[in-house]
Amino acid sequence: MRNRSGVVSTGLALLLAGIIHLGPAWAGGQKWADTGKVAAVTLASRTVVVQIPRGKDSLTVGAEVLPNAVIKAGDQTIQLSDIRVGDRVRIEWSRGEHGDVAHRIVVVERAAR
Repeated sequence: MRNRSGVVSTGLALLLAGIIHLGPAWAGGQKWADTGKVAAVTLASRTVVVQIPRGKDSLTVGAEVLPNAVIKAGDQTIQLSDIRVGDRVRIEWSRGEHGDVAHRIVVVERAAR
């Protein structure tokens, strides 16, 4: 961690600062919200996978949808089973102890059938 002169390397210090900064988010203290396309819905495990564009890249959010999560299409409350692959959704999630957890999913555009 320290070089021979006793100074912590800049790269390591930045990495450690980043891990310390993200700590509360990992504990579920921070929520995120983004819009992306549904890549998968698995009813047996109550999970949804959403691909969120990030410039030339994308962020993949695979989240457990808790039974008390709000799921809507417009103003209408729907079920997880009503969400289709290809739907464009707004997802609000946090990082839980065992992975990402969806708190709210709103379908903003239905996929073509």
